[in-house]
Amino acid sequence: MAKNRVFYFAAVFFAFAFSMLYTSRVSAILLMVVLLYPIAAAALTAVQLAFLKAEFTESRIESEKNTRFEFGIAVSNGSPFPCAPMELICSLPDTDSGRFREKRVYISLPPFGSAKLSVDGKHLYRGCYSAKIKKISAVDPLRIIKLSRKYNKELVMVFLPRKLNFSEFSGGEIGEQNFTRPNPITAEKEDFSHVREYRMGDILQMIHWKLTAKQDELMIKQFDSINDRRAAVLCDLTGGEGDPLLIADTVIETAIAFVKAALDEGLHSQVDFGAINDRGGVYVANDDEFENFFELMSVLPHNGEYCGLPALLDNTEIESAAVLVLITAEISDDIIARARALSENSAVYLIYVNLTSRPTPKELYEEDFLFFNVRGAGEEALKLAAAMAVGSV
Repeated sequence: MAKNRVFYFAAVFFAFAFSMLYTSRVSAILLMVVLLYPIAAAALTAVQLAFLKAEFTESRIESEKNTRFEFGIAVSNGSPFPCAPMELICSLPDTDSGRFREKRVYISLPPFGSAKLSVDGKHLYRGCYSAKIKKISAVDPLRIIKLSRKYNKELVMVFLPRKLNFSEFSGGEIGEQNFTRPNPITAEKEDFSHVREYRMGDILQMIHWKLTAKQDELMIKQFDSINDRRAAVLCDLTGGEGDPLLIADTVIETAIAFVKAALDEGLHSQVDFGAINDRGGVYVANDDEFENFFELMSVLPHNGEYCGLPALLDNTEIESAAVLVLITAEISDDIIARARALSENSAVYLIYVNLTSRPTPKELYEEDFLFFNVRGAGEEALKLAAAMAVGSV
């Protein structure tokens, strides 16, 4: 537009010079038209701007992180004048950088016309974000006048963490302890602590048939912590070197992989990610609860307040856990000492999310707990760490 304005002022100068050299009605009319055009253009553009609309075609979309996806923007021109063009200033995920950036979108519309724009996007990190249309602008046909108004249209975008496959999780043994547990179905008839309503995914053999017949709804036997062995998964989102968003994502995706593997082995999981002023954790005992846990991990904010692994160990009930999974991006002597002490009563998995090139002491692989050095992000890094922990490489 700057170039067009330069041309306009040049036209004003030449029209003025022409009217001075040739004092005629034609030169006067030409000068008046040139001088009055901005006023008429501004009025026309203001009317046109009032009738321009833009909105996202959806209110919410979900996509796996770091994958390309498409979403739509619907635009319309309700005025009897052509729009050439309209400009949208938006905050959108960029396919090249994988982050949200301010973008300018241009489109021309005929009178009373409408169109739908298809926009590509990609985001590197999991979480809940908002794409926004911040401003809408209209210009005159000569593109020397530009009028804008603030706009506030949002699209909720949820980028899901990856569900990594971790089949090696149950492959290693720690002394006489392993990942499996006694089948609660073989427990004594009266060896349960309470009953609860049936939830999708519960084992049918655990139905309390007498109470079900009395209450006319399915009731499930709930065993106490001695027989209903569980895994305690503690996630440290506070430490580590490198990209903090990538560290948090890797910790969470590792936790999801362990919880899913535990569920496949028949273990329930108590997951705590150290959120301050929150309910303190999530209990996962069946597929429905796992999906709820996965949805929570998808929208867990990166910028929340979280406590470190030592505080999690102090404040979480881990005494009755058959399996203890510690996921952290920062290893300290205190954490190693605690893992060694806890391994006397539980199977301990210490997972180090190592996104740096810093080497890890080899003696950690010789401890009483299984040490996973996840050097990088993604399924391959997790599987390699598992293979090293169980001694297969």
